[in-house]
Amino acid sequence: MIKTISPSEVKRRLSFDKDITLVDVRTPPEYVEGHIPGSILLPLEMLETFAEEKMPNKNAIIVVYCELGRKSAAAAFMLHNLGYRNIYNMGGIIGWPYETETGM
Repeated sequence: MIKTISPSEVKRRLSFDKDITLVDVRTPPEYVEGHIPGSILLPLEMLETFAEEKMPNKNAIIVVYCELGRKSAAAAFMLHNLGYRNIYNMGGIIGWPYETETGM
């Protein structure tokens, strides 16, 4: 099941749950420009190929985000079809009012 989660809820949960996997599904240049600290880069075009390698636990909590929310919705659907069970779609980083970091 895919659930929607707000940036504030992601921030709150990250403060006490270090087992959340944040997945940025944008392009490498977008990721380098600014991403949520601790997130991994897994571009949408590579998601099906590398999801199981990067995220072997299909029961882990996974939060996906992109720039505006379209790619993250597609990514959440893809992950669900791959057998992941705790998927949260945060939508776009544009709605993230907290700190970001640059670089890889």
